[in-house]
Amino acid sequence: MTLLPVDFLTLRGYWDIYSISDSNQMTAGFFAGIKFKPFSLGAEYVFQKNNKLIKGNDHSGISMFATYNLTDKFKVFGRYDLMTSVEIDDGANVATWSSRDGDFVIGGVEYAPNKNVKLSLNYQYHRFDKATTDVSSIYLSLLAKF
Repeated sequence: MTLLPVDFLTLRGYWDIYSISDSNQMTAGFFAGIKFKPFSLGAEYVFQKNNKLIKGNDHSGISMFATYNLTDKFKVFGRYDLMTSVEIDDGANVATWSSRDGDFVIGGVEYAPNKNVKLSLNYQYHRFDKATTDVSSIYLSLLAKF
Protein backbone atom coordinates (compact mmCIF):
# COMPACT_ATOMS: atom_id res chain seq x y z
CA MET A 1 0.00 0.00 0.00
CA THR A 2 1.29 3.44 -0.90
CA LEU A 3 -0.06 6.63 0.61
CA LEU A 4 0.64 10.16 -0.63
CA PRO A 5 -0.97 12.31 2.10
CA VAL A 6 0.72 15.50 0.82
CA ASP A 7 2.75 16.26 -2.31
CA PHE A 8 6.16 15.91 -0.65
CA LEU A 9 5.51 12.79 1.48
CA THR A 10 5.38 9.13 0.45
CA LEU A 11 4.42 6.36 2.89
CA ARG A 12 4.57 2.73 1.84
CA GLY A 13 4.02 -0.58 3.57
CA TYR A 14 3.86 -4.19 2.48
CA TRP A 15 3.32 -7.57 4.07
CA ASP A 16 3.28 -11.11 2.76
CA ILE A 17 3.21 -14.62 4.11
CA TYR A 18 4.49 -17.83 2.54
CA SER A 19 3.37 -21.14 4.05
CA ILE A 20 4.26 -24.76 3.54
CA SER A 21 2.67 -27.29 5.93
CA ASP A 22 3.36 -26.03 9.48
CA SER A 23 6.05 -23.48 8.53
CA ASN A 24 5.35 -19.82 7.74
CA GLN A 25 7.70 -17.16 6.41
CA MET A 26 6.44 -13.61 6.93
CA THR A 27 7.92 -10.44 5.44
CA ALA A 28 6.93 -6.86 6.29
CA GLY A 29 8.37 -3.54 5.20
CA PHE A 30 7.70 0.12 5.88
CA PHE A 31 9.03 3.18 4.01
CA ALA A 32 8.73 6.93 4.52
CA GLY A 33 10.22 9.51 2.19
CA ILE A 34 10.10 13.27 1.70
CA LYS A 35 11.07 15.21 -1.38
CA PHE A 36 11.66 18.95 -1.51
CA LYS A 37 13.74 20.62 -4.17
CA PRO A 38 16.70 20.31 -4.03
CA PHE A 39 16.82 17.32 -1.60
CA SER A 40 15.10 14.06 -0.73
CA LEU A 41 15.30 11.92 2.41
CA GLY A 42 13.99 8.44 3.12
CA ALA A 43 14.00 5.63 5.64
CA GLU A 44 12.93 2.02 5.38
CA TYR A 45 12.53 -0.89 7.83
CA VAL A 46 12.22 -4.51 6.64
CA PHE A 47 11.62 -7.59 8.80
CA GLN A 48 11.47 -11.25 7.81
CA LYS A 49 10.38 -13.93 10.26
CA ASN A 50 11.34 -17.58 9.68
CA ASN A 51 13.53 -16.97 6.61
CA LYS A 52 13.72 -20.06 4.36
CA LEU A 53 10.91 -21.51 6.53
CA ILE A 54 13.35 -22.07 9.43
CA LYS A 55 11.62 -21.20 12.70
CA GLY A 56 13.45 -18.44 14.56
CA ASN A 57 15.62 -17.55 11.55
CA ASP A 58 14.67 -13.86 11.63
CA HIS A 59 16.27 -10.92 9.78
CA SER A 60 15.76 -7.18 9.88
CA GLY A 61 17.27 -4.14 8.27
CA ILE A 62 17.09 -0.38 8.52
CA SER A 63 18.08 1.89 5.62
CA MET A 64 18.35 5.67 5.55
CA PHE A 65 19.23 7.64 2.44
CA ALA A 66 19.52 11.20 1.18
CA THR A 67 20.08 12.99 -2.10
CA TYR A 68 20.94 16.65 -2.66
CA ASN A 69 20.81 18.17 -6.16
CA LEU A 70 23.70 20.60 -6.49
CA THR A 71 22.68 21.57 -10.04
CA ASP A 72 20.51 20.06 -12.80
CA LYS A 73 23.42 17.77 -13.72
CA PHE A 74 25.16 17.06 -10.39
CA LYS A 75 23.87 15.46 -7.20
CA VAL A 76 25.42 14.03 -4.07
CA PHE A 77 23.94 11.02 -2.32
CA GLY A 78 24.42 8.88 0.75
CA ARG A 79 22.96 5.74 2.27
CA TYR A 80 23.31 3.86 5.55
CA ASP A 81 22.11 0.27 6.16
CA LEU A 82 22.11 -1.75 9.37
CA MET A 83 21.42 -5.48 9.00
CA THR A 84 20.71 -7.78 11.97
CA SER A 85 19.65 -11.40 12.26
CA VAL A 86 19.25 -14.30 14.65
CA GLU A 87 21.65 -17.19 14.05
CA ILE A 88 19.89 -20.57 14.15
CA ASP A 89 21.41 -24.04 14.14
CA ASP A 90 18.73 -26.69 14.64
CA GLY A 91 20.99 -29.58 13.66
CA ALA A 92 19.62 -29.83 10.11
CA ASN A 93 19.70 -26.18 9.04
CA VAL A 94 22.30 -23.56 9.76
CA ALA A 95 21.28 -20.01 9.00
CA THR A 96 24.26 -18.17 7.52
CA TRP A 97 22.74 -14.72 7.03
CA SER A 98 24.25 -13.49 10.33
CA SER A 99 27.68 -13.45 8.64
CA ARG A 100 26.37 -10.43 6.68
CA ASP A 101 25.16 -8.52 9.74
CA GLY A 102 26.67 -5.11 10.25
CA ASP A 103 26.82 -1.63 8.77
CA PHE A 104 26.99 -0.56 5.15
CA VAL A 105 27.66 3.05 4.11
CA ILE A 106 27.72 4.49 0.61
CA GLY A 107 28.31 8.06 -0.48
CA GLY A 108 29.09 9.68 -3.77
CA VAL A 109 28.40 12.11 -6.55
CA GLU A 110 26.43 11.62 -9.75
CA TYR A 111 26.81 13.51 -13.03
CA ALA A 112 24.01 13.35 -15.63
CA PRO A 113 24.97 15.20 -18.83
CA ASN A 114 21.55 14.30 -20.29
CA LYS A 115 18.49 12.19 -19.40
CA ASN A 116 19.96 9.00 -20.92
CA VAL A 117 23.45 9.02 -19.37
CA LYS A 118 24.52 9.03 -15.73
CA LEU A 119 28.03 8.67 -14.31
CA SER A 120 28.55 8.01 -10.61
CA LEU A 121 31.66 7.94 -8.44
CA ASN A 122 31.01 6.46 -5.00
CA TYR A 123 32.69 5.11 -1.90
CA GLN A 124 31.33 2.02 -0.10
CA TYR A 125 32.21 0.79 3.37
CA HIS A 126 31.13 -2.52 4.97
CA ARG A 127 31.65 -3.30 8.64
CA PHE A 128 30.63 -6.89 9.31
CA ASP A 129 29.82 -7.90 12.90
CA LYS A 130 31.42 -11.35 12.53
CA ALA A 131 34.53 -10.43 10.51
CA THR A 132 37.89 -9.12 11.60
CA THR A 133 38.34 -7.03 8.46
CA ASP A 134 36.19 -4.20 7.16
CA VAL A 135 35.79 -3.69 3.41
CA SER A 136 36.20 -0.34 1.64
CA SER A 137 35.68 0.12 -2.10
CA ILE A 138 35.51 2.89 -4.67
CA TYR A 139 33.20 2.45 -7.67
CA LEU A 140 32.75 4.27 -10.95
CA SER A 141 29.38 3.43 -12.51
CA LEU A 142 27.92 4.30 -15.92
CA LEU A 143 24.22 4.14 -16.87
CA ALA A 144 23.30 4.51 -20.53
CA LYS A 145 19.69 4.21 -21.73
CA PHE A 146 19.01 3.34 -25.36
